[in-house]
Amino acid sequence: MGAGWSQQYPAVWTPTLYPRMHLLPNGTVFNSGMQPNSYIFNPSTQTWTSSATTNYGSTRVYGSSVLLRLTPANNYDPRVMILGGGAFQGTATNTTEIIDLLASSPQWQYSAPMLQALK
Repeated sequence: MGAGWSQQYPAVWTPTLYPRMHLLPNGTVFNSGMQPNSYIFNPSTQTWTSSATTNYGSTRVYGSSVLLRLTPANNYDPRVMILGGGAFQGTATNTTEIIDLLASSPQWQYSAPMLQALK
């Protein structure tokens, strides 16, 4: 068991407020925040690495992110979906994207759009 809070770890990027973090089965943490770039934190090496850039390519303010269901049927393959959001002063988007984090080179892929834009 842990012994409390650790020392802070320097990041190669500045996280946004309310980051969208997902604990993965291998113990790393995936950040799919509102910024287009995604990052993975490895607590063993105490390092952040850049993972992938979204296809939407813009900030997803007020969008959301979810770690999809981990089951024996999908071999506990961690896949994350981002959806909705939009630019600070722009319009909302109905786009969704999914990343398969067990892929040899994880990339965000567009998925089916939502019926309405969400912001």
